[in-house]
Amino acid sequence: MTKITVDSTTLAVLAQATSLAEVRDTSGTLIGFFAPASLEHADLYAQAAARINPQEIRRRAEAGGETYTTREVLEHIRSLEKS
Repeated sequence: MTKITVDSTTLAVLAQATSLAEVRDTSGTLIGFFAPASLEHADLYAQAAARINPQEIRRRAEAGGETYTTREVLEHIRSLEKS
């Protein structure tokens, strides 16, 4: 694992994170993700976030098509279990 040392200004900003956070440069480009050590399973969140492809998410969002809420998906799964 790469280790990055931050200055006190950056540390103060990162210390405000209470959950998984995106880290972006001043132009808005995604650099990576920060998971505070105090977050339970922080390492797993960071690993999962690292696998996210922002371009693919954007492509899917722009492609249109029908979308479903979490509630709708769960209701559908539950209906399948009853069958």
